[in-house]
Amino acid sequence: FFLSGYFDILVVRGADIWGSHDGDQPSKIKGGGGKGSKKDGVGGGLVCAHCKTVGAFDTMKRCGRCRRVWYCSVACQKIHWKGGGHKKVCGKKGGSGDRSDGVSLPARPVSGASGGGGAALKHPCPICLDNEDDAGDRGMCCTCGQTFCGSCKESMQERDIPSCPTCRASFDVSVEEDVRRLRQLLVRPTGRHTPTAQFMLGLHYGMGAGVAQDDAEWARRCRLAADQGHAEAQHRIGRFYADGTGVARDDAEAVRWY
Repeated sequence: FFLSGYFDILVVRGADIWGSHDGDQPSKIKGGGGKGSKKDGVGGGLVCAHCKTVGAFDTMKRCGRCRRVWYCSVACQKIHWKGGGHKKVCGKKGGSGDRSDGVSLPARPVSGASGGGGAALKHPCPICLDNEDDAGDRGMCCTCGQTFCGSCKESMQERDIPSCPTCRASFDVSVEEDVRRLRQLLVRPTGRHTPTAQFMLGLHYGMGAGVAQDDAEWARRCRLAADQGHAEAQHRIGRFYADGTGVARDDAEAVRWY
């Protein structure tokens, strides 16, 4: 899990943001078994708060903020958040989103969020749905490439979340495994995850974490990320040209990237 700044790879332990919670086990619909989704309580499982579809425990996702309601899909979660009124009660005392453990994770708008000003979000954070997923000191899962806003990343750190809330891959892995996951991300078609993955892999080379230390490869990966608009990589490659780290010293290039 990537945290902006100089090579912070999060290693966390604790309760799964989507999983069960002590003293807060989900109620299940009684009836027939099986994992097939059914309507109106026919079949066993959990009920989607929006469409009322019943799904199995391992296929449904819980609100990562209040942990009181469940959804069959991200689409239903988004609709229920605003249109269904869950945003007004999530995490509030006495509301349907009140947490049994007294922990509140309020939505905190992030300064610099690219949605801003009440405009519809282009890429909402999958946890809070209030900020762009790249807002603030964001984080990214090295396995699925999903980005989380800085506010939710901070909450995940505070609560020691052990796995990605999107793909459920564990964050508690070796640096060698991080390198393997990043290489796999870069095999995928180019997308929003690509520049961050390039930069993160470059950081591994820069520190010699999971790979042999190599300033030239660090600079090359950083340049690839910078060319794709990664702000921190652009600043870093400017520094590299200024001091000759991994590239030939070039003051003109340093000024251009700075």
